[in-house]
Amino acid sequence: ILCKLFVFLVAYLAVLGWGLSCLHQLRWMGGLSLTGVVAVVMLARRWFGQGSRCWQSLAKPLAFWPFILVAGIALLGVLLYPPVMLDSLTYRLPRIFIWLQNNGLQHFATADERLNYMPQTWELVTLPLTQLAGDHLVWCWTFASWIVLYLVAYDWALEINGDGKKSQIMAFLASTSTFALLQGASSASDLFAGVLALLALRFIREFERTRNWTEINWAVLSFCIAAGTKPHFAVFGLPLVIWFFASPSKPWRTFRWAWSPVLLAVWLLCSPAPSFVLNYQTYGSWAGPGQDYSMRGKGPGWNLLLGSAMIAWQNLQPPVNPVAPLLDPPIERAVEHSGLDKNVPRFNLQ
Repeated sequence: ILCKLFVFLVAYLAVLGWGLSCLHQLRWMGGLSLTGVVAVVMLARRWFGQGSRCWQSLAKPLAFWPFILVAGIALLGVLLYPPVMLDSLTYRLPRIFIWLQNNGLQHFATADERLNYMPQTWELVTLPLTQLAGDHLVWCWTFASWIVLYLVAYDWALEINGDGKKSQIMAFLASTSTFALLQGASSASDLFAGVLALLALRFIREFERTRNWTEINWAVLSFCIAAGTKPHFAVFGLPLVIWFFASPSKPWRTFRWAWSPVLLAVWLLCSPAPSFVLNYQTYGSWAGPGQDYSMRGKGPGWNLLLGSAMIAWQNLQPPVNPVAPLLDPPIERAVEHSGLDKNVPRFNLQ
């Protein structure tokens, strides 16, 4: 339930932001976003009920002192120090204040085109926080995503082993990985998008268990928000469509098609579609200026092989590697000779 409330509030703010932008009234975003908070409180009271059992079921996974300790340290860090991530300082946060000055989301003249062509979902849902406290609360969505990651990991672990204590340990290990910790205490958007993609999988699993058609909507909505934050997640759209039409559970039969016009509008506003439209109007390309995503090198198969090896290699690296300066140059020269395009992320130990 908490995960659904998280997705609902994010989707509500994204739709509200695009609506106000179309009316050139984006400055009202901060005040009107409170209606979303009120809606979340009302839904929580309705879904959890007045009894204490549901609230206790939520508190049980969170009542784990190592998790509370790490969460407290992370919270202390984001409260004491301002955002320092390069992407946040160079285009994510500046574009929010420019949108407020322009009273809407439109492209503008800039030396850094990322201010225009990058997707806007994370910035839209962060905009009310910047109106409230400048850059002091921009970490909230990522920190909330970190907590949701812990809860999703706990839920999956509990399904597998049925032991609450072991599930807490497994969820703690998942949420304290290098990526999760470094992202959870920052203003980055990668963890935010990754957790939403995980929630889409979780909602699909929930549909397979309950056959409740609303789980389909939550799954698609989570996927759209993830893709609206990081367009690379759009590749998961194909397996989602295949599941919808080819799964033995036949989701397409259970789905309430009468709701599709409304849901489709919400899905599109939460997806990267509005960003693609603006990019095409400005640059004549949905991806933005000079963004060529075609396969390059010796061929698609060769690039797929090297790219897969590169992802595995980079994910095995520790956060700090003292031998990286010595080994990186020969590794990169070897990769360059192998035919992997230099414009994609490279093999390295850093």
